[in-house]
Amino acid sequence: MQAYKIITAVENGFLHIPMPQNFEGKKVEVIVLETWLQEALLDIEKDEPPTHLAKPNPFQTWLLTAPVWEEADYENFLNIRQAFNRWEL
Repeated sequence: MQAYKIITAVENGFLHIPMPQNFEGKKVEVIVLETWLQEALLDIEKDEPPTHLAKPNPFQTWLLTAPVWEEADYENFLNIRQAFNRWEL
């Protein structure tokens, strides 16, 4: 499977997508996603935080509030794993 990615603007409700020669005569799937890249680059040039990062989405919030292992927790896990590895069935 080949992939071809291009970022282009919608003009009057239409997209113009120039395709590589090796796609000629083949059926293709087109997925259109709104891009925030240009907006983020403009925000960087203005020295402002990117607007798409202003508020974390639910998954990012979950990641930021999820519990984490401390070093002592990890060492305890390794000790228990070593004990289990010594068991013979």
